[in-house]
Amino acid sequence: MGDATCSVDDCPKKTYGRQPYCRSHYQRWRRHGSPTGGAPPRLGPKSEHVWREVGVDITDRSCRLSDCDRQRRSRGYCGMHYMRWVKHGDPSWVPTKPDLASCLGCGISFRKPKPRQVYCTVACSNKHLRGKNLTADGFVKKCRTCWERLPLLHFAPKAWTCKGCEELRAQGRKRCSTCRQVKDRTDFYTRVTRDGHSSQCKRCTLDRCKEYNARPEIKAKTRNRHLKTRFGISAEEYDRRLSDQGGVCDICRRQPTDGRKLAVDHDHACCPGEISCGNCVRALLCHYCNFALGAVGDDIAALSRMIDYLRKHREASHLES
Repeated sequence: MGDATCSVDDCPKKTYGRQPYCRSHYQRWRRHGSPTGGAPPRLGPKSEHVWREVGVDITDRSCRLSDCDRQRRSRGYCGMHYMRWVKHGDPSWVPTKPDLASCLGCGISFRKPKPRQVYCTVACSNKHLRGKNLTADGFVKKCRTCWERLPLLHFAPKAWTCKGCEELRAQGRKRCSTCRQVKDRTDFYTRVTRDGHSSQCKRCTLDRCKEYNARPEIKAKTRNRHLKTRFGISAEEYDRRLSDQGGVCDICRRQPTDGRKLAVDHDHACCPGEISCGNCVRALLCHYCNFALGAVGDDIAALSRMIDYLRKHREASHLES
């Protein structure tokens, strides 16, 4: 501040801010970490005299790239290369041509700008879909309730539900879109749809969910989420602990025979309840050992009295015999 000049070489301007730099070099220092780092700012009418003072050639207003003769716009680049630098991090990035694909409607090859595009134009899409809905009985329409393709005479004007489904709706019934059986509306789950109920009945929905949850990748994902949410460990950590214990309980040294997996035991003094933070996990125990520790509340004195009790009665039984 005051009459001090900028500490950058060949800069006669006065200091600005708490650092020994002028306003321009101070902003560069804040943005890039160095007073001389970063790209030069955009040349404008108000900054030309500044560049003349430091000896920068401002007569060349072309883009910084050698093979581009456009006028620079920002950071020394033209408008096209500046936007490429902002979006892709490289001003010399060149867009690739879209892949060739065959139109599903007319069969003509075209370059699709989007991966999921299957029609060359919107008109071709409408024409193909209109022809797809045209049958020997005339145009057909898909019901949004039973999902059947029916002729237009089965629909009211501007209606997306067929007349048969409307009659069932008035009677409080509905046709399942999977098993095709007509059932009462109480046999369908409520959902935010046109009629307020799911298109599948409860039985078909449960079968679909059961089939989905039986997939190996979904089972692994559910198991990992359960261990992470309840005990703070991953499935890999559980398997590692199980391998270190030899696949047996850490107390009774036996494998579970009832088909259950070893339970994760944690210190209840750290995390009371059934949810653990993950740092207080102690070992893997069978159901009976884990239940025994929970019954006595991890009380060492109570466990010692239980041992003395067993020894006393065992010795008494030996004396009687």
